[in-house]
Amino acid sequence: MMEEKPKRDSSRSNLGKIFLLIGLGLFACIAFVVALVVFVFGVTQPVVDAGNAYFQAIQDGRMEDAYALFAPSLQDEVSYDDLVSTFGDASLESWSVNQRSIENGIGKMSGSVTVNEDSLSYDLYFREIDGAWRITGYQFN
Repeated sequence: MMEEKPKRDSSRSNLGKIFLLIGLGLFACIAFVVALVVFVFGVTQPVVDAGNAYFQAIQDGRMEDAYALFAPSLQDEVSYDDLVSTFGDASLESWSVNQRSIENGIGKMSGSVTVNEDSLSYDLYFREIDGAWRITGYQFN
């Protein structure tokens, strides 16, 4: 007599394939989001670096360096003495970046800054000039 082979439960086999496909799909979605975040942060990092250099120069009292980060067009509007009178005696304690973007060649960095124990929101605007991101405008609230 011939022995009968046990029948495979096809529903179990299909269920395993479904879980595998779901797992692969989730992995692909997570990998895409991570790649997108890395790309966005990488593209906008030069703007953040320029903004951080500006705030660091002010915090360190290096007003000439802070002013040098202004685009020539902003230097035409805001004198070095204006910058010194605004931040010269101020104590820039900290800053944070909440938003960063580059759109149509214009960079923007937004966040909050603590000056003389007061928290203010800020927007810095940038344009790339001669290979370096320069501040073209700013707003503090």
